[in-house]
Amino acid sequence: MSVRRVRVSAEAGIKARAATIFVETAGSSDDDVLIRRVEGPTLDAKSILHVLSLDIGQGDHIELESDDEAVLAALVELADPAAEAGAEPSPPPSP
Repeated sequence: MSVRRVRVSAEAGIKARAATIFVETAGSSDDDVLIRRVEGPTLDAKSILHVLSLDIGQGDHIELESDDEAVLAALVELADPAAEAGAEPSPPPSP
């Protein structure tokens, strides 16, 4: 599985309406799509309850994992619309 590490730049984070779009996008894949906060539990990105339970806000770092590269790219764009296409994901903050 491929992993993308992303700093969420979307102003609203991944909550409410944004979470619905995120889950719909993840659900368009036939492959597993997983989401987690960096160093947190891995959850199903196709589940609205799982995504909302992470309480992801602007500036948070998440990891997305799937074999579906197209869906991963779309999810990265939703989480970090400021990222340039093909750019490396933002690294997590230093402790």
